[in-house]
Amino acid sequence: MRPAFAIVLLCAALSAQDTQKVPYLPSRVYSLRLIPGAPAMVELPQGETVRNIWYDKSFFKAESTPETNRVVVQATNTPEAIGKISYIHIETEPSNLQVSLKVEGVPERHESPSVLQIYMDGSDEGSLVNAQVQQRVKRETLYARKFAEDKAAADFQAWRRDLLQNLNDNYAWGGDMQIDRVVDDKVQTYVYMPGASDKAVIELLDRAGKPDKVNYELENGSYVVAKVLRPGEKLHLILGKEQACIRLK
Repeated sequence: MRPAFAIVLLCAALSAQDTQKVPYLPSRVYSLRLIPGAPAMVELPQGETVRNIWYDKSFFKAESTPETNRVVVQATNTPEAIGKISYIHIETEPSNLQVSLKVEGVPERHESPSVLQIYMDGSDEGSLVNAQVQQRVKRETLYARKFAEDKAAADFQAWRRDLLQNLNDNYAWGGDMQIDRVVDDKVQTYVYMPGASDKAVIELLDRAGKPDKVNYELENGSYVVAKVLRPGEKLHLILGKEQACIRLK
């Protein structure tokens, strides 16, 4: 039988049996007697779910299901479990409640509640609801932020793919300067070179060879020229005594 289905059946079976209702107190340790092999139900305050459970697995078991406030506890179905005492510690979310159970294996003749229901009392209930709302808002904010980050990353990758597809690197160059790469994006021309300096002069030479000084920006070791060459035109770079010419192939 599947664990989740078994717990649903157990909840129905225990609903008509003895229920012990106790208020939640942070410093309280709740005592629970367990007949070996007979499961009992611990109901946490409404709106709480189990984050972690710690227990000694030698003679006791504890199991929760996602998105519920119920924990099934049980002494192992062996005679050795009778007389054994241990502790089960439960940590909840969103309110980070700490619930401690002192469990003891007892013979069948002992009376023990089938359900231990823990509830919030008075003003604590308002604090609990507030904590649950805050946790829900925090979780939804994290989801929204993650969605925005994923979308931004996807948009950036799409933009980068489009940019790389639209770059034109059909350039040739020569002269004294070391140029690594020249590309344009149909709007600006990018000249990558290790010795880029803002002291350089860049001229546009038309088809007749007539020079016209052009403006540029220096970004990350490259010249960004607000001009794209047409056939027959050249870019003339001058830096001190060094020169270079760039043209379309």
